[in-house]
Amino acid sequence: MGTSQLRTQCLIHIMQLRLGLSRRWTRCVRKNVRPSPRTFNEPYARLNARRKGRKSRSTRQVKRKLSDAQELALCGYIEELDDGETPIVSKLLRDHANYLLEEDHGDPTTSPPTIGEHWLSRFLQRHPEYRHLRDRGKEQKSSRKDEQRPTDRFDVYKEKLKELGRGSYRFQTSLERLLKESLAQAELIKELQQEVAALSQAVMEEEAEQEEEEEEGEEGGS
Repeated sequence: MGTSQLRTQCLIHIMQLRLGLSRRWTRCVRKNVRPSPRTFNEPYARLNARRKGRKSRSTRQVKRKLSDAQELALCGYIEELDDGETPIVSKLLRDHANYLLEEDHGDPTTSPPTIGEHWLSRFLQRHPEYRHLRDRGKEQKSSRKDEQRPTDRFDVYKEKLKELGRGSYRFQTSLERLLKESLAQAELIKELQQEVAALSQAVMEEEAEQEEEEEEGEEGGS
């Protein structure tokens, strides 16, 4: 056996020893980690991830689309609109965030980045002082919808139908028929509510008259 062959076999033997030690060490570590979930009431995958150096979701730095300066500019924009009258809805915040990203995008060969689907919820988690804006926008939108009468909505839809043009006449007639049926149902429900209220009032008046007659009969008999 030559010197080179002997050296090769020694290297192979050393690598096998190292590989065996690493596998044995991994098994020992796993044996030490597996009882920990029962001890600390934590899943094994989470403890194994911490052993590998992965940070928790609450402590690791989240990749954000907007920089600190852009997010500060967005907060200033919200403060300007937060006058108690302007409903700051999610679309308004998303559009302004995308506008800031587009303004600071310096590469003309690529399209500017945009915010993701869950950006708004994460932004409100970082800035809980602005959570009331979403609720206020919903309340104002629902109040305006409640104040609008069915006839007003029908007129609005009718004007929209006129803007569609002559090419969609069948669609116009079908939608107009559906709107009229919905309006008739709303009026019918309103009439039924009025009739129920009138009947309830009549029943209450009859019961009051019967009580008065019974009281008068008791007084006359005594």
